Amino acid sequence: MVKKFTVGILIAVMLFTSMPMKAVQADTIESYSKEQLRDNIIEYNEVADLVHTYNKTVINNRYSYQELEDNYDDEEEEEESPVGSSIDTSQIDSAIQYYTALSAEQQAIINNPAATEEQKAAAMQQKMIYDNTITSLGVQKQSYMSMSAMSAMMSSPGVSVSDTELRTYNLQFRQAEAQIVKSVQNLFPNYYQLINNLEQLKANRKLLQTSYNAQMVQFSLGMCTQADLNESETNMASLDYNIAALESQVLTMKQEICKLIGKPYNTDIILGEMPEADLAYIRNIDLNRDIDTAIENNYSVKVLQYKRDDISSGASYETKDTADNNLEAQRETVRSTVSQQYQTILSNQNTWKLEQKKLEQMEITMQTAETKYNMGLMSNLEYENQKVNYISQQITVKNAELTLSDSIQTYQWYLKGL
Repeated sequence: MVKKFTVGILIAVMLFTSMPMKAVQADTIESYSKEQLRDNIIEYNEVADLVHTYNKTVINNRYSYQELEDNYDDEEEEEESPVGSSIDTSQIDSAIQYYTALSAEQQAIINNPAATEEQKAAAMQQKMIYDNTITSLGVQKQSYMSMSAMSAMMSSPGVSVSDTELRTYNLQFRQAEAQIVKSVQNLFPNYYQLINNLEQLKANRKLLQTSYNAQMVQFSLGMCTQADLNESETNMASLDYNIAALESQVLTMKQEICKLIGKPYNTDIILGEMPEADLAYIRNIDLNRDIDTAIENNYSVKVLQYKRDDISSGASYETKDTADNNLEAQRETVRSTVSQQYQTILSNQNTWKLEQKKLEQMEITMQTAETKYNMGLMSNLEYENQKVNYISQQITVKNAELTLSDSIQTYQWYLKGL
């Protein structure tokens, strides 16, 4: 059993929007009004402004960078440099351990020969959610540690930076900010998949109750044993426990999002909807063009390009060649990443369409079941069982669309430079 705890995640990130590198003011809001940002409805596209405006660590880092830049502009490198925030990734590590344990529990169900195919399928779905959350947390930790290293360097007594170094810091801070915003947005589909799976469990619980009520009648007629009733009661208790556990995980994920967007952890937030899967966007993807765009915008490519440009003309051939190789290797990484993500989109699109076709067939079956039930040709238990199967397929389609939409958003993040 996994021990429950409140996960706290503090992310040190920055956002600067243009060159030359004057820090953006803390109250800069590009897309949403202050009233919208202060309410408890968290829209998907609102995340960037929320993190940038209200995350206290972001604000503190912005001040530190501004002071470093002011010292650079005034040529006062001899003054004491700003002290960066102390970075503690232990809370992120605890969150990763928490979801890793949950993932391991689901893997145990998948590997259990006694588990039904339905149980294994449900476990695989839950495991995917936990694994995706672990990946998001890992990205947050990586950005956090990157910020820590930059903060420590800027905090060194008597530090001085060149124009290229300052521009590099700027890019790295912007990259870290973008990575955190992306990872928060990645929690949206995970959250809604948990909500969908919770709906599935509650439908299953209702079916078990209906079955149990029928067994009670059978027991009174001597058609089933006390052991049968005990087994049903155990199954219902197990489902009640799983429902409570999933509700707790939903709450924990909302608390994590609150911390990242600068709200009190126990704020009763309402998450806005995920962007719908845009099939027209998929059809219009020009992979070669998008690869060029991703390379042009990629933060890591820009940093390596700055470093390459900063090499003096008198440097050795080996030094220049190494820088060129590093730059081309990063460009190749971007090409591969964008191409693979495009294939992921196509695969997820096919899965979604397939599940939709299954749902269409099941809708016909459900209509037939309703007709039979209303005519008294189908028992209540049979009807409820058919309805649960229908709900299950509806949820499968919802989750497939969430996965597709998330893969499109990830692709678009690559085009923005990640």
